[in-house]
Amino acid sequence: MKRYLKGLYMAFGMFCAIPMPFRLWDDGSANLVLPCFPLVGALIGVLWWGIAKLLFFCEVHAMLTSAVLAIIPFIATGFLHLDG
Repeated sequence: MKRYLKGLYMAFGMFCAIPMPFRLWDDGSANLVLPCFPLVGALIGVLWWGIAKLLFFCEVHAMLTSAVLAIIPFIATGFLHLDG
C-alpha cells in the first residue's frame, strides 16, 4: 500500500501544482505512476467543477466566470502541458 501512495504522490508531483507531501523519486514505484494519472486528472476536474459551481452559485458575471474558469487548469497544473 505504501508503494501505491508513493506512486500517487509522484504522479501528483509530476503533473499538478497542488501541494502534496514531498516524496523522492523511487524507481521501484515508477511503474505505479502511470495508473495514477487519471486520479490527477479527476482531482483537477473536480476542482474545476467545484469552482464553477461556486461562481454560478454566487452569480458572478458571465465574463468574469469564463475568465476564471479558463485560467483554472493552468494554475492547477503549474502551466504544464497546456501549450497546445
